[in-house]
Amino acid sequence: MKERLSLQTKTIFGLGGMALLAVAISSAVMAFVWETRAYHRRLGEEVSELIIVADMRSALLEENLALGAYLAEGGAPARLQEISSSAEAFRTKFREFEALADTPIEQEALARIRQAVSRYDASRDEVLALGAGDRQPEARAAYLDKTSELYSQTMAILGQAIKADKGETRTALSASDRQMSHLMVFVTAGAALTALLGAGIVWLLFSGIFSPLKRMAEDCRSHLPDFPGAKLANRGRQGDLTLLGMYLRTLMAEVDKTHSDLEKNRGSSPQSERLAAIGGVVACVAHEIKNALTSIGGFARFIERKPDDPRRVREEAQIILKVATRLERMVRETMDYSRPMTITPELQSLNTLVADAMVTVTAKTPEAVRLEMDLDPAIPKLPLDASYLTDVVTNLIQNAVEAVGENGQVWVETRPHQVGAMLVVRDTGPGISAEQQKRMFEPFFTTKKHGNGLGLAICRQIVRSHGGDIRFSSEPGKGTTFTVTLPAAGVGTEPCRGLRPAVSDRFTPGAEGPAAKTSPAGS
Repeated sequence: MKERLSLQTKTIFGLGGMALLAVAISSAVMAFVWETRAYHRRLGEEVSELIIVADMRSALLEENLALGAYLAEGGAPARLQEISSSAEAFRTKFREFEALADTPIEQEALARIRQAVSRYDASRDEVLALGAGDRQPEARAAYLDKTSELYSQTMAILGQAIKADKGETRTALSASDRQMSHLMVFVTAGAALTALLGAGIVWLLFSGIFSPLKRMAEDCRSHLPDFPGAKLANRGRQGDLTLLGMYLRTLMAEVDKTHSDLEKNRGSSPQSERLAAIGGVVACVAHEIKNALTSIGGFARFIERKPDDPRRVREEAQIILKVATRLERMVRETMDYSRPMTITPELQSLNTLVADAMVTVTAKTPEAVRLEMDLDPAIPKLPLDASYLTDVVTNLIQNAVEAVGENGQVWVETRPHQVGAMLVVRDTGPGISAEQQKRMFEPFFTTKKHGNGLGLAICRQIVRSHGGDIRFSSEPGKGTTFTVTLPAAGVGTEPCRGLRPAVSDRFTPGAEGPAAKTSPAGS
């Protein structure tokens, strides 16, 4: 059992590590991608600014050429339209550059361009005013002396802005390249680590599942040389699983035959009845083992065929673990069922045990189900083993809650009894049929989809080991009532073969007394 627990622990840690590694890698990759997008966005802005400044230079050049042609042609009106269009194009590009400029260098370049353009526009307007007033010689002189100089200064400033944008573009491009290199290195390292971890999990599954199956098959061949399947089954993992399946089917056939023979002779002697009960238990256990091994074998064969698919290997391994855990629990409970159970009673309050159990069950109860609790303070303290009897109380209340479904009512009461105290659990569920009532305390009999059929049998054994008794009354369509009576003294201490049901670790001390009521559940 320790080896199986160790295998499960290692596999769970391995799968958990793979999941955490995948999450870490995904998060890091997303962070790198986000940062890389920021670099690319910045690079796009720098390129856009470079293009805009170049367009500004072109517009200013066209405007200056149109101004010179206007003066050379003696004030042609068509040239005025060209000057106006070029000036408007320059202003449009200037506004675009102004919207994108967000660094100190760009803001400084923007201020210098604004000043230079302002001086150039003033000089251009002066030249146009002179030309429009038939003062062509003075207009040409102003254009050649002042306007041309301002034009050259503005073009120089625009050239410096282009040079600065080129430098920032190269810087952004280099940073983006470095970021992409880091991303590729991280992704490669993450993929390698994931592959190594996946290979480790596959190795763990092969060494922890297939090797034990192979040893089991070899044991069948060596210890059962006359078993027909030992000679027919081929070697290899598939042959081993085939052999185990054939052996279990043969075992089931033998168990069924034995059970049939025992049924025929059931009334012959008490010994035959005991053998029939043992046969039923063996049949149940063998059936569960067969189903579990069939599931394990199917998923294990898939892993063997495709060990390099980490996602599917992880999914199939998780299913194998669930099946193995359920099989281990069933085997453990069956083994514990055969061991004697000795209680250690101490004087304590039954009301406290019931209140604690109610706290646990209420936390798991649907809101539409009403839980009512009425604890009589007049009942005496009883010699009880709290760990065992709490299991009984929790089991009975939980069964009642499950019986009423999503909408119903459950009453839990304690009362004085002539020999000690009484616990009553009533529900408004569908009740129990007459046929099922005959087998309610029979081991491995259950009406639940995922039950193991040991709950009520264990409850009766625990109650009887306390010297008490448990009974029930039910009618289809009118609910069920379980009554547990416990004596105030004279608790039996005879060993009782049984199994302790699982107890929740979230019990908290509850209220005690007649006013302790819970309604509705979950409040």
